[in-house]
Amino acid sequence: MYRFLLVAMIFLAMGAAAAQETDDNLQVNSDLAVDAEYLDLDENIITTASVGDEVFEGVAVTNLGPGNATGVKVDITRSSQYPFEYLEHEVSWDNGANWIYNDPSYDPLTSRWTIGNLPVGAVYKLVVHQRATASGSAQFTATISGDQPDLNTTNNNDTATIIIKESQEVPAAGAGMVPMQETGAAAGLLVAGIGILGAGMVISRR
Repeated sequence: MYRFLLVAMIFLAMGAAAAQETDDNLQVNSDLAVDAEYLDLDENIITTASVGDEVFEGVAVTNLGPGNATGVKVDITRSSQYPFEYLEHEVSWDNGANWIYNDPSYDPLTSRWTIGNLPVGAVYKLVVHQRATASGSAQFTATISGDQPDLNTTNNNDTATIIIKESQEVPAAGAGMVPMQETGAAAGLLVAGIGILGAGMVISRR
């Protein structure tokens, strides 16, 4: 009888530990999600731009739960012959309410955004400022990962595509031409100057 009670107690203890471990696993699981878009200066989503335009790479991340996430990072990959030059970047840790320019969490050399802890429901944003330098098609992909098992991996990466066109700017009429003077004073000075040069006079510069 004593042995039976001892074995029963051991099995109960094992069951309680297994249940606790299951609960702990449910608490640490998370669902990380990332969104990638090209934006203009007014933060509108765009699919086309012109050479010379300033274009933003916009990345937003969130944790859909049920547990907080740790060790979160976002890696950005870009298409070959990417027609943009990097200018600067900014990060918001409160869903766009405040921004930190050139926040060290993003490394423009490796294109990695190191976030760390991402609580359930939090929304963090990264904006990379770039200038279009050539025409063509471009795309970038943002991929998020963390320490915990992800309940849904289908939303762990997102790709945005944009077409860069040649600039359509047209020079203003008469650009590069010297406008005619409306008074005769400037014309008179010009005639006098020509006369001085013709007479072989030299004016020294100080």
